[in-house]
Amino acid sequence: MKRKFKLDSELVLAPMEEYTDIAFRLLCKGYGSAMQFTEMIYPEGVLHNNKKTRKRLLTSEKEKPVILQLFGSDPEKLYETAIKQKDKFDGVDLNLGCSVKNIMENGYGAALLDKPKQVEKIILKLKTIKNMWVSAKIRLGINNKKQGLKIARILDECDIDFITVHGRTAEQKFSGKTDLKAIKEIVKKVNIPVIGNGDIKKPEDAEKMLRYTGCDYVMVGREALKNPVIFRQWKEYREKRNYKQLTLNDKNDIFTKYLKLALKYNIDFKKIKWHMQYFSKEMEKGSELREKINKADSLKKLQKIWYYYLKKQKT
Repeated sequence: MKRKFKLDSELVLAPMEEYTDIAFRLLCKGYGSAMQFTEMIYPEGVLHNNKKTRKRLLTSEKEKPVILQLFGSDPEKLYETAIKQKDKFDGVDLNLGCSVKNIMENGYGAALLDKPKQVEKIILKLKTIKNMWVSAKIRLGINNKKQGLKIARILDECDIDFITVHGRTAEQKFSGKTDLKAIKEIVKKVNIPVIGNGDIKKPEDAEKMLRYTGCDYVMVGREALKNPVIFRQWKEYREKRNYKQLTLNDKNDIFTKYLKLALKYNIDFKKIKWHMQYFSKEMEKGSELREKINKADSLKKLQKIWYYYLKKQKT
């Protein structure tokens, strides 16, 4: 019997390096995301009180439940980091899916998919923390899908609270299609809740993931960067079998809300620009707008550029 793990909605926001800052997480929470994750946090940054890491650890009661995502391979350091942050976060998530070359070369992220004993040591250590969910995000494997299934079974035996499965191997990175069949196989082999991840671009994709794989929840990544409203669209779709398409007013609402939150939490200017690049996707003359955003050297110019192009599209 599966362990009970209840969220308010089936759609959750994925952890994304350099993008899931507190402002963006709160934005998505406002549109209906059921759970948020921090960007990847390296234990050394926490233990040595690194300034950049401190900013990544900012959180708010309004975004709960929110999960601290860690990467690394040392059980003691990962444990110590989670302990230091346990009062701020609802859970700790071990990243076993990052396929970035330098992360894997250091034996972190997806590289751990080939080290089941080490994964077990880390998880069992984290499991000793009271009143904190323990979870992991995996890929199907490094270069073969047996690795991911083996790790999933170990995580199940460790009785973690949930597992997120990205339906590609590390070797694939983000190329090719998500393998729903492989996610379904993992769902069948474990007794813990599973969050399916990969290629969710609209509510219908989330429903397909849920129905075909039998997973409990669905994670949205890059699409949410372009369209945070997808969380609201999902709720509409579940209730009415229909949903409102993204409009220019929605685009402006997204930008306005994110900017207000970004200023409140002192988000780096370059990050604000990165988010604006995504918000401008699928807008008319989007490439021209993104070029202007890239060259902007002040917040005032960014706002002027955004409103100019927004008005241009309405006329």
